[in-house]
Amino acid sequence: MIGIDKQRQFEIRINLIHLSVFLVLLLFSSFSAYSQNLKFTDNGQDIEENRHSDAPAPPVSLVPSRASESVEGNNIAGQLVSPGGIVISNLDEISPDSIGIMDSLSGGFSFDLWKGTPRELVTKLFPQLPNRMSSRLMRDMMRALLLSVARPPGTIPEQEVFVDLEVIVPSSRGFSMDDLDSVDPSSISAEEDFNLETSILYQRMYQLAQMGDWDNIRLVAELIPQSALNEEINIIINDLALVDGDTISVCANIEDFIKTYGNIYWQKVFAFCHLRDGNIPAAFLTIDLLRESGLEDPGFFWVAELMSGNRPITPNSLQRLTPLQLSMLRSVGRPFPDKFFQEGDPTLLRVLAKS
Repeated sequence: MIGIDKQRQFEIRINLIHLSVFLVLLLFSSFSAYSQNLKFTDNGQDIEENRHSDAPAPPVSLVPSRASESVEGNNIAGQLVSPGGIVISNLDEISPDSIGIMDSLSGGFSFDLWKGTPRELVTKLFPQLPNRMSSRLMRDMMRALLLSVARPPGTIPEQEVFVDLEVIVPSSRGFSMDDLDSVDPSSISAEEDFNLETSILYQRMYQLAQMGDWDNIRLVAELIPQSALNEEINIIINDLALVDGDTISVCANIEDFIKTYGNIYWQKVFAFCHLRDGNIPAAFLTIDLLRESGLEDPGFFWVAELMSGNRPITPNSLQRLTPLQLSMLRSVGRPFPDKFFQEGDPTLLRVLAKS
């Protein structure tokens, strides 16, 4: 055993010596290269060594100068040009509408997905996308459409958009573009009206919410810069927190949202937070003001009565609950009515799975 220990100690010493010699050689070579005073031309070629010159060589500027004349016959005034003739231009500002989590390499569509498609046509057809699909292939294609990183469609001002839907989609026979203008926005969402002039990013997030794809909404929301968070997108992000049961963060920020925005949605969330805290008088002060303002939302008033301890009759016309109403009904602890399961709402099923 003593012989083995001595042999290991000898090997360690030899390795340390080799390492020390290598470091010394490396430092020596680096010092030799640094000590040489070489000048370089603009093309990177060596010229005569000038170690004993009294006048130091002028430094080579690495900062590109402003171009005031054309390069190779092209007028590029106002751009940055390096001494070698490389033109440097400012990149266009990235639009939040292009945000996504999929590209052509990860199963998404190409970056020029909307090339040649007018924005007016996209905003008219987005609300008509199906929310429930029995085909998994169709659902995957829908998800790729909504989550792809793509340049947003351009606007064509003062130009009407004509499309023959029967040629593109044979099952749309008998459907005309005029039918889109007659769509009642209140039938699309109980929380807020669907604004056809809103951003493409919001429309994509809205369709994901209708599909119950809240996990991907969270991923998209994490990529949105603070400057692009408008009221519509903040409503979806707030619904995401409600669906996940994070009522603490929802109620912690509700007063700031009320001061910033004017949508009735925030007033309803404010009433919900008071009901959650057991402050029923303050909650119904807001609820009564909403009634007097003419708000027609039987689902909200129904779950508000349940949270206050009453036993109101379930509205017959109520077919689907919004994320806020689902969160309010979940806080009561009562079973969900069977009529809501018939529609197979994916958000409802997600809330039940987390309850």
